[in-house]
Amino acid sequence: MLLTPYKETSQYGPNFFDPPPDLMDGFEEYKVEKIIKHKRTPQDMKYLIRWKGYSPSDDT
Repeated sequence: MLLTPYKETSQYGPNFFDPPPDLMDGFEEYKVEKIIKHKRTPQDMKYLIRWKGYSPSDDT
């Protein structure tokens, strides 16, 4: 089976859209849903974050 390029149609409605960030004092602000994991490095801590209202593919 071969994959074909995605083409959006009006038949099924729009795709999932990420919510816009909140603006706080003119800066974008995102809310943390949870910390997925963390790791200590010699310089600092690194965190994998799940953002509230976003899918797991948007974890950073």
